[in-house]
Amino acid sequence: MHKSITLLLSLAWLAACGTSNPGPQPQPDAGVDAGPQVTPHDDPRLGAPYALLTALQQDLPAAADKEARVDDFLAEVEAEGGAPLRDGTEVYFLYRGSGTASVSGDWNGWRSPGDAMLAVQGTRLQVVKERFGDGERHLYKIVVDGNYLEDPLDPWVVWDGIDPGAGLGAFNGVVTMGHHALTEGVTHRETFSSFIEGNTRDVFVHLPPQYFATDDRLPSLYNQDGREALTKGQFDARVQAAIDDATATPLVLVTVALDDQNQRGDEYVWDLDAANTDVAPDPRGDAYVRLLADELVPFIDSHYRTLADPADRAVAGQSLGGLISAYAAYQRPEVFGQAACQSGSLFWNSNEMIQKVESGAVVPVRWYLDSGTGSGGSDDNYPVTEQMWQALDARGYVETHVTEPGGTHDWPHWSGRYANIPRTFFPR
Repeated sequence: MHKSITLLLSLAWLAACGTSNPGPQPQPDAGVDAGPQVTPHDDPRLGAPYALLTALQQDLPAAADKEARVDDFLAEVEAEGGAPLRDGTEVYFLYRGSGTASVSGDWNGWRSPGDAMLAVQGTRLQVVKERFGDGERHLYKIVVDGNYLEDPLDPWVVWDGIDPGAGLGAFNGVVTMGHHALTEGVTHRETFSSFIEGNTRDVFVHLPPQYFATDDRLPSLYNQDGREALTKGQFDARVQAAIDDATATPLVLVTVALDDQNQRGDEYVWDLDAANTDVAPDPRGDAYVRLLADELVPFIDSHYRTLADPADRAVAGQSLGGLISAYAAYQRPEVFGQAACQSGSLFWNSNEMIQKVESGAVVPVRWYLDSGTGSGGSDDNYPVTEQMWQALDARGYVETHVTEPGGTHDWPHWSGRYANIPRTFFPR
């Protein structure tokens, strides 16, 4: 069931709202069945309440700086679960900006323009109300002047299914109504700020359906290249497939995006490589490992039901992401007890990571390595993957090693092998 209602927020109506104080209002039943303890961080059926918009409407007529009041409103929305706002079966989509905005999704045929938004007068905030049935789930995008955009205010996302090509890919927003069974798994986008690096990045936390079935804490798997891991690799689907076929235990997948895609090399290496200074002229991999181990892991463990033992936590990556994942586990085995390296750039700085394994301390880490044998002019880092495997084996490590004949250095091949990682580290 769906009904679209456009809000008419006139100055006169806003002024009238501002003349009365109805006092505390009863909150509608969120529609979440009794069961495991959940919060807006880990249950998409719990969004920010419509009462925040009501308070904004009451305050705006007297506000000296209306945009500053909208700033506060949006901060409150983020803190209380994100947009769209909820009021029973009524859902309020928000967009702040210039241009003609609307919302388009699976309920209206993804048309452009979609259901029209109207501005809250005196501000750049635009709003439209929709009504959905209890238990429904819908995908959508914000449409501005004909352009389909991600909703930056909605923390619940899913890949939009459009091949990103050379880009990073895009997400649909997700609206999940109360009493929805959450049978498809959900992904929550966190805006994560690092004191160590002094930057902010997206972190995507994928929760399997089993997360909502009990209060149990689950293992966790951290992967680099957070957005591409979901849009190009579809690693959430690969993990879920391993869970569904009972070859891996339910787990939480955390994919960590870069703060700046142009500095990927600097973030994923810790030393200069004289032969590759164009790739990473200013390495900061040590700081990034500290970000992962000392900031992000404690954040995830405190906001989601994840297990805290290092044996229940793995770190993984592809190419340079595989290199930094191997380094992170080697440097911080008290945090990451398992490490996966897909087609890792283990040649970096004259095989420095391999040399650490060959001559350094033996640390309590279990390893997974894979690569293709390459095709044409690409070897998919097969020779150095073989060297790393031999070094690990010689030092007595427990490791799993997979080679894909003809496999090349790209997301489809990494995706095809990805289910091996949860099956290796967290077998059922």
